[in-house]
Amino acid sequence: FAHAFYILLSPKSEVLFDQYNTNNNDPNNPWKLAPSYGQIIDGNINSNPLMIQIPDENTNMFIDIRTSLFAMYLFLTGDSSALSNWSYTNNPSIAILIVLFSLLIVVYLMNLLIGLLNIAIEEDNNRVSYLIQKAEVNNINLNHSISVNMLIYLNFIF
Repeated sequence: FAHAFYILLSPKSEVLFDQYNTNNNDPNNPWKLAPSYGQIIDGNINSNPLMIQIPDENTNMFIDIRTSLFAMYLFLTGDSSALSNWSYTNNPSIAILIVLFSLLIVVYLMNLLIGLLNIAIEEDNNRVSYLIQKAEVNNINLNHSISVNMLIYLNFIF
């Protein structure tokens, strides 16, 4: 999944964080993803941004394959902020990959947990442990019946 997001969301040209690119048509360029603030004059929005937040390496974590792997690790732990810069309605492939990631990882982790639990149960599921547990249950029942009979006898006497 990290590689799929890397291919899908990496910028098409070289990214320079210290130089603003005004002729930027790449939707995955961090300068395009960074929040920009415009000016409204008489109800009209000025097309030139008044302020732009300077992007950093975390604006688009899919620039490099290493940060892409780290972004997927964060997504696995529940932090989806690496994918929050893109609109899911305009990018249905991102939404599809997110849903597939969630479903496949849940199925994989549940199967892993079931397998580990099965191994733990098989270690304790032998004849000797069964007989030991049965003897303990019978011992508890025997002690309980002795104490109940003793109480009945004492109540009868007094």
